[in-house]
Amino acid sequence: MTLTIMLQGTGSDVGKSVLVAGLCRALVRRGMRVRPFKPQNMSNNAAVTDDGGEIGRAQALQAIACKTPASVHMNPVLLKPQSDVGAQIIVQGKMKGAANTTYYCKNKHELLAKVVESFEILKKEADIIVVEGAGSPAEVNLRDHDIANMGFALATQTPVILIGDIDRGGVIASIVGTHTLLSDEDRHLIKGYIINKFRGDMSLFDDALNTITNHTGWKNIGILPFIESARKLPAEDAVILDHAEKNNQKNILIAVPMLSRIANFDDMDPLISEPDVEVRFIPPGEIIPANADLVILPGTKATRADLTFFRKQGWDIDLASHIRRGGTVLGICGGYQMLGNSVCDPEGIEGTPGDEAGLGYLNVRTVMNAEKKSHRQRRTANFLSVKHSVTKSTLAKPRGRIPNAPSFRATPKNWARQPKTIKLPVFTCTVYSRMILSG
Repeated sequence: MTLTIMLQGTGSDVGKSVLVAGLCRALVRRGMRVRPFKPQNMSNNAAVTDDGGEIGRAQALQAIACKTPASVHMNPVLLKPQSDVGAQIIVQGKMKGAANTTYYCKNKHELLAKVVESFEILKKEADIIVVEGAGSPAEVNLRDHDIANMGFALATQTPVILIGDIDRGGVIASIVGTHTLLSDEDRHLIKGYIINKFRGDMSLFDDALNTITNHTGWKNIGILPFIESARKLPAEDAVILDHAEKNNQKNILIAVPMLSRIANFDDMDPLISEPDVEVRFIPPGEIIPANADLVILPGTKATRADLTFFRKQGWDIDLASHIRRGGTVLGICGGYQMLGNSVCDPEGIEGTPGDEAGLGYLNVRTVMNAEKKSHRQRRTANFLSVKHSVTKSTLAKPRGRIPNAPSFRATPKNWARQPKTIKLPVFTCTVYSRMILSG
């Protein structure tokens, strides 16, 4: 018999994904066959499985924690937002078209059947499945059509542990409030709660635990400390970009405009990990810094719409000025398409059918096709010149060897003699931190 447990949260970004990954690795170390599972995910950060399907990046990370290849059955329904009211829907790794609220309501039973099917497939190869919910089960306005939280838990009779984030404040109210809003049938599935991201003396929270238990009847499973290093794991929600910190002490500045439907923004993680590099995400309404060494146009789930958005922010003017000053530009996926002459969507894959003029920096014309092919790739990274004042730290601390790439050895004698240009490796693959999942 396969054991199952589900972690649901009092809201988004409470730490569910990291806790599932950590729990998966802990159980693997105890000799168990473990699989992660998320019934439905909403994210434009997608990973490609060995068979060419797409799942959420968080589930790919959790598969690494389980020491098993990622499978489309770990995240059978993936919604990739294209607008405020619509999303591309991926079912068991393959695109099924665009979805809006009406589509979702009409097809709930079909989608839930696919979710349960994938869940049963994973159960055949695991001793335990650790399930991650989405958002909060207390969003009762969505309960009738829910397949991500209590809708799934009830259909499969999976026990639930509720996660509350004390770091953002209001954790007592969020847990008690969730209890108040849930139906008796849903409440019965919750076996306890965890307080996550605690800082300081945990004994100070003893009275609060009594208050929560008295109001809910739920048992406290534990209090988990805030772990600063968890920030280095790839984020799934773009909301984290709103809290990115500026650091004017670093030597290389890379500017990344925050497109309205930015996708796979954790492609920037390898650059963020460099000690001398500041990757600054530029929010709407702000100019692209004139002192940026490199501007990266990231991926997007709605290329034509984000071309309009890009121009509306005045970033097309900023980019033109950057290029006139001799600055360097890199486009990734949708960002690469935006740099071309035109983007054509005759079938309305990303919205209303039509064409959009590109930024005109590349002699490229993009035509979107209904059939999408995804493959896992391994490539050698090219090197990109970035004008920059050479320092000891940027030259003396290479981050691994790249096959067939030009090499440079810095010594105390030649630092000052080198031209004022460094070679910065640019990667478009995802690199997951092994800091927490080692061993």
